[in-house]
Amino acid sequence: MAHAGDPVNEWYGEAMQLNDALAHQIVSRAMKILSFSVNVMDERGLIIASGNPERLHQRHEGAVLALTENRVVEISEATARELKGVRPGINLPIAYQGELLGVIGISGDPDIVRAYAELVRMTAELILEQARSPSSCSGTSATRRSWCCSSFAAKGGPINCNRW
Repeated sequence: MAHAGDPVNEWYGEAMQLNDALAHQIVSRAMKILSFSVNVMDERGLIIASGNPERLHQRHEGAVLALTENRVVEISEATARELKGVRPGINLPIAYQGELLGVIGISGDPDIVRAYAELVRMTAELILEQARSPSSCSGTSATRRSWCCSSFAAKGGPINCNRW
């Protein structure tokens, strides 16, 4: 069973979900190198991680559109005035093994942030893939080791939890 707040989410043949911990990791990594605010929205279009904490838990209509139509949604200054909870920028669906999990949004002039948008999406998808990987059980986090051990044991995996 996954522990709340642990970036390692459901895996090993189960559905992947974009949780708050993974979303915060994606935003944190992207914002270390970008001077633009980055948001991660869940499968309902709610902002679950943001470079601007005031935007958390707001519905993002651009993300809803990106999810509904499974496409990149660019939002101009004029469009931002018409939609609720959006700012100018680009929103890209995040997928894992063909399943839509959420949306990455980068705030800023679409002509400027467009160059970074696909790189941020690729980074997000790599973070999700890494979290899903059984190799993510290695490391020093006691919570992660405990979760991985119980997950392997629950699925009949060949593991001795006492030796970890």
